[in-house]
Parts: sequence; structure tokens; C-alpha cells
Amino acid sequence: MGDSTPEKKPESAVTRLLSSEGLVEKKTAGGACVLFHVWATWCLPCLQELPKLLPVLERIPNVTPVVIDISSTSTQEKFSRKWVETILKPKFITFRKPEGPQKEYRALIDEKWDGSLPYSLLLKDGKKQKEWSGVLDLSTFEKELATLCK
Repeated sequence: MGDSTPEKKPESAVTRLLSSEGLVEKKTAGGACVLFHVWATWCLPCLQELPKLLPVLERIPNVTPVVIDISSTSTQEKFSRKWVETILKPKFITFRKPEGPQKEYRALIDEKWDGSLPYSLLLKDGKKQKEWSGVLDLSTFEKELATLCK
């Protein structure tokens, strides 16, 4: 008789990233859409966009947003920690980029991402569906998310 052990699927980028941060959660499995949104406190467009983006993310029930802060200096860290604790953490999966080369961290999110901010990447079933770089047209973005994550 043959071995009945199922073949292990290769780990997706989302699984690698969430696992590396200890953030694997049930709601990110089983065909869910996961939206990575990357921002930094030193990125003015990020700071202008994020407060407007959060209500959009709350309106789309089939999307699990993962908000990633890549700020690095101590002043930025203090500011971003306050944002994360008071605004983001109660509603979204959030985490900060660990110390180390940014290029390696970017590759965990998307190997083709050039590092420009703000940046969003949508995965469904662990597969890349769409990416957005730069400030979003939130009306179009919301419609695209709703369509892609039905």
C-alpha cells in the first residue's frame, strides 16, 4: 500500500510573514482575503491616507487587514506605538518590522515590491490578487476589494 500522507503545500508569502511574526490566526485561513498595508511615520502620504483607509477596511467583512509599520527611529517608534495601541490594534492585526535589512523583509511581503510607500498587497487563498503602491483612490480601492474578496 502507498503512503497516504497528504503532500504538504508550499508555504505562501502570507503564511511565512504571519508565522515569522507569530500572527497566524484562524481568520487568515481557508480562502480568506488578507490585505497587507505597509506604512511608516516618516511617510507623509502614509500619515494622510491611513486615517481615511481604516473605515474602508472596516466596511469590507471578507478582508483581514494586516497593518505593518516599518518606522525605525526612536521618535518614530514612540509615535507609531501610540497609533498602533490606540487606533490600529483594537481592530486590526498589526505589527512592526523587526530589526534587520529592509530588503529581506520586503521579500516576505512581495519579492517584486520596490519598497515605495504606502503599499498594499491583497492575497486570496495565499495567492497574490492585486497590489497598490502610492496613495490610494479609496473609492476605487473599496470597490476592487469588495469585488476581489466576494
